[in-house]
Amino acid sequence: MIVNLINALLLFCPFDEHFTLEKERERERETILCKTWCHEGRFVDGGEGTSFSTSPNLPQHDTSVCVSAGFRGKNCEENIDDCPGNLCLNGATCVDDVNRYSCVCPPTYTGELCEQDVDECAHRPSVCQNGATCTNSIGGYSCICVNGWTGPDCSVNIDDCAGAACFNGATCIDRVGSFYCRCTPGKTGMNINTLPVGGMDK
Repeated sequence: MIVNLINALLLFCPFDEHFTLEKERERERETILCKTWCHEGRFVDGGEGTSFSTSPNLPQHDTSVCVSAGFRGKNCEENIDDCPGNLCLNGATCVDDVNRYSCVCPPTYTGELCEQDVDECAHRPSVCQNGATCTNSIGGYSCICVNGWTGPDCSVNIDDCAGAACFNGATCIDRVGSFYCRCTPGKTGMNINTLPVGGMDK
Protein backbone atom coordinates (compact mmCIF):
# COMPACT_ATOMS: atom_id res chain seq x y z
CA MET A 1 0.00 0.00 0.00
CA ILE A 2 1.29 3.49 -0.87
CA VAL A 3 0.08 6.49 1.10
CA ASN A 4 0.76 10.13 0.20
CA LEU A 5 1.17 11.94 3.49
CA ILE A 6 2.06 15.63 3.20
CA ASN A 7 4.05 15.15 0.00
CA ALA A 8 5.81 12.13 1.51
CA LEU A 9 5.39 8.54 0.44
CA LEU A 10 4.85 5.84 3.04
CA LEU A 11 5.09 2.26 1.78
CA PHE A 12 3.81 -0.86 3.51
CA CYS A 13 5.23 -4.08 2.06
CA PRO A 14 4.39 -7.65 3.11
CA PHE A 15 6.44 -9.03 6.00
CA ASP A 16 10.04 -9.92 5.08
CA GLU A 17 9.91 -7.87 1.90
CA HIS A 18 11.33 -4.50 0.93
CA PHE A 19 10.59 -1.75 -1.49
CA THR A 20 12.76 -0.02 -4.06
CA LEU A 21 12.41 3.39 -5.59
CA GLU A 22 13.26 3.47 -9.28
CA LYS A 23 13.26 6.91 -10.82
CA GLU A 24 12.43 7.28 -14.49
CA ARG A 25 14.07 10.59 -15.32
CA GLU A 26 12.32 11.18 -18.61
CA ARG A 27 8.91 10.94 -17.07
CA GLU A 28 10.06 12.22 -13.68
CA ARG A 29 8.10 9.69 -11.73
CA GLU A 30 8.99 6.99 -9.26
CA THR A 31 8.10 3.32 -9.50
CA ILE A 32 7.78 1.67 -6.10
CA LEU A 33 8.10 -2.11 -5.92
CA CYS A 34 7.87 -4.64 -3.12
CA LYS A 35 10.50 -7.36 -3.36
CA THR A 36 11.91 -10.05 -1.12
CA TRP A 37 15.36 -9.06 0.08
CA CYS A 38 17.61 -8.96 3.11
CA HIS A 39 16.37 -12.32 4.36
CA GLU A 40 19.39 -12.80 6.59
CA GLY A 41 18.93 -9.54 8.44
CA ARG A 42 16.80 -6.47 8.86
CA PHE A 43 16.93 -2.91 7.63
CA VAL A 44 17.40 0.00 9.99
CA ASP A 45 17.57 3.73 9.47
CA GLY A 46 20.91 5.42 9.07
CA GLY A 47 22.39 4.08 5.88
CA GLU A 48 22.49 5.19 2.28
CA GLY A 49 20.44 3.72 -0.49
CA THR A 50 16.88 3.15 -1.56
CA SER A 51 16.30 -0.54 -0.78
CA PHE A 52 14.55 -1.32 2.48
CA SER A 53 12.90 -4.11 4.44
CA THR A 54 9.70 -3.80 6.42
CA SER A 55 8.10 -5.35 9.42
CA PRO A 56 4.30 -5.74 9.40
CA ASN A 57 2.69 -2.30 8.92
CA LEU A 58 5.97 -0.53 9.65
CA PRO A 59 7.06 2.04 7.07
CA GLN A 60 10.75 2.36 6.24
CA HIS A 61 12.66 5.44 5.19
CA ASP A 62 15.07 6.25 2.38
CA THR A 63 18.08 6.19 4.71
CA SER A 64 17.79 2.54 5.74
CA VAL A 65 20.59 -0.01 5.66
CA CYS A 66 20.58 -3.80 5.99
CA VAL A 67 22.19 -5.09 9.20
CA SER A 68 22.64 -8.66 10.33
CA ALA A 69 25.04 -10.51 12.58
CA GLY A 70 27.32 -12.54 10.37
CA PHE A 71 26.67 -10.61 7.16
CA ARG A 72 27.93 -7.43 5.54
CA GLY A 73 27.28 -5.42 2.44
CA LYS A 74 24.59 -2.92 1.55
CA ASN A 75 22.02 -5.68 1.28
CA CYS A 76 23.57 -8.20 3.69
CA GLU A 77 24.55 -10.26 0.67
CA GLU A 78 28.03 -11.27 1.89
CA ASN A 79 28.57 -13.80 4.66
CA ILE A 80 31.41 -12.71 6.95
CA ASP A 81 34.14 -15.36 7.16
CA ASP A 82 34.41 -16.19 10.86
CA CYS A 83 37.41 -18.51 10.43
CA PRO A 84 40.24 -15.92 10.54
CA GLY A 85 41.53 -15.95 14.11
CA ASN A 86 39.66 -19.19 14.90
CA LEU A 87 40.53 -21.26 17.96
CA CYS A 88 40.60 -24.69 16.27
CA LEU A 89 43.46 -26.76 17.67
CA ASN A 90 45.71 -29.66 16.68
CA GLY A 91 45.56 -29.18 12.92
CA ALA A 92 41.76 -29.02 12.75
CA THR A 93 40.03 -27.47 9.72
CA CYS A 94 37.83 -24.41 10.32
CA VAL A 95 34.46 -24.41 8.52
CA ASP A 96 32.70 -21.05 8.28
CA ASP A 97 28.98 -20.71 9.05
CA VAL A 98 26.65 -17.77 9.68
CA ASN A 99 28.08 -15.74 12.57
CA ARG A 100 29.98 -18.77 13.85
CA TYR A 101 32.37 -21.51 12.78
CA SER A 102 32.99 -25.16 13.52
CA CYS A 103 36.14 -27.25 13.72
CA VAL A 104 36.58 -30.49 11.77
CA CYS A 105 39.00 -32.55 13.83
CA PRO A 106 41.69 -34.91 12.58
CA PRO A 107 40.99 -38.55 13.51
CA THR A 108 43.11 -38.43 16.67
CA TYR A 109 41.31 -35.48 18.32
CA THR A 110 37.78 -34.58 19.39
CA GLY A 111 35.88 -31.79 21.17
CA GLU A 112 34.34 -28.51 20.00
CA LEU A 113 37.78 -27.05 19.29
CA CYS A 114 39.50 -30.43 18.78
CA GLU A 115 41.24 -29.94 22.10
CA GLN A 116 40.75 -33.48 23.45
CA ASP A 117 42.97 -36.39 22.53
CA VAL A 118 41.07 -39.47 21.35
CA ASP A 119 41.91 -42.53 23.45
CA GLU A 120 42.16 -45.06 20.63
CA CYS A 121 42.79 -47.86 23.11
CA ALA A 122 39.45 -47.23 24.86
CA HIS A 123 37.37 -46.46 21.76
CA ARG A 124 38.79 -49.23 19.56
CA PRO A 125 39.81 -52.18 21.73
CA SER A 126 40.85 -54.24 18.70
CA VAL A 127 43.23 -51.58 17.35
CA CYS A 128 46.15 -53.75 18.53
CA GLN A 129 45.95 -57.38 17.41
CA ASN A 130 47.21 -60.80 18.44
CA GLY A 131 47.34 -60.15 22.18
CA ALA A 132 49.30 -56.89 21.93
CA THR A 133 49.06 -54.18 24.60
CA CYS A 134 47.69 -50.80 23.47
CA THR A 135 49.31 -47.67 24.90
CA ASN A 136 47.57 -44.32 24.30
CA SER A 137 49.65 -41.22 23.58
CA ILE A 138 48.89 -37.60 22.65
CA GLY A 139 47.76 -37.64 19.03
CA GLY A 140 48.05 -41.37 18.59
CA TYR A 141 48.77 -44.75 20.16
CA SER A 142 51.29 -47.57 20.03
CA CYS A 143 51.06 -51.36 20.24
CA ILE A 144 53.45 -53.47 22.29
CA CYS A 145 53.54 -56.78 20.44
CA VAL A 146 53.88 -60.21 21.99
CA ASN A 147 56.68 -62.50 20.82
CA GLY A 148 56.36 -63.47 17.16
CA TRP A 149 54.38 -60.44 15.92
CA THR A 150 55.36 -57.04 14.55
CA GLY A 151 53.90 -54.04 12.68
CA PRO A 152 52.00 -50.93 13.83
CA ASP A 153 49.04 -53.05 14.98
CA CYS A 154 51.01 -56.29 15.60
CA SER A 155 49.27 -58.03 12.70
CA VAL A 156 52.44 -59.18 10.90
CA ASN A 157 53.90 -62.54 11.83
CA ILE A 158 57.68 -62.33 12.19
CA ASP A 159 59.43 -64.73 9.82
CA ASP A 160 61.54 -66.69 12.27
CA CYS A 161 63.04 -68.66 9.41
CA ALA A 162 64.85 -65.54 8.21
CA GLY A 163 67.46 -66.00 10.91
CA ALA A 164 67.08 -69.75 11.39
CA ALA A 165 69.75 -72.37 10.78
CA CYS A 166 68.44 -75.64 9.39
CA PHE A 167 71.17 -77.99 8.11
CA ASN A 168 71.57 -80.94 5.77
CA GLY A 169 68.87 -79.87 3.32
CA ALA A 170 66.10 -79.47 5.92
CA THR A 171 63.22 -77.07 5.21
CA CYS A 172 62.50 -74.28 7.72
CA ILE A 173 58.82 -73.98 8.70
CA ASP A 174 57.83 -70.68 10.35
CA ARG A 175 55.52 -70.61 13.36
CA VAL A 176 54.32 -67.79 15.58
CA GLY A 177 57.34 -66.91 17.68
CA SER A 178 59.28 -69.99 16.63
CA PHE A 179 60.23 -72.29 13.76
CA TYR A 180 61.02 -75.92 13.14
CA CYS A 181 63.12 -77.77 10.60
CA ARG A 182 61.48 -80.43 8.44
CA CYS A 183 64.11 -83.06 7.99
CA THR A 184 65.01 -84.84 4.81
CA PRO A 185 64.54 -88.63 4.84
CA GLY A 186 67.03 -90.34 7.11
CA LYS A 187 67.83 -87.23 9.18
CA THR A 188 66.69 -86.20 12.64
CA GLY A 189 67.39 -83.58 15.28
CA MET A 190 66.34 -80.06 16.22
CA ASN A 191 68.33 -78.31 13.50
CA ILE A 192 69.10 -81.42 11.47
CA ASN A 193 72.76 -81.30 12.36
CA THR A 194 72.88 -84.73 13.98
CA LEU A 195 73.91 -88.07 12.54
CA PRO A 196 71.66 -89.85 10.07
CA VAL A 197 69.32 -92.46 11.42
CA GLY A 198 71.04 -95.86 11.64
CA GLY A 199 74.64 -94.91 10.93
CA MET A 200 77.46 -92.47 10.32
CA ASP A 201 77.16 -89.51 8.00
CA LYS A 202 79.45 -90.01 5.05
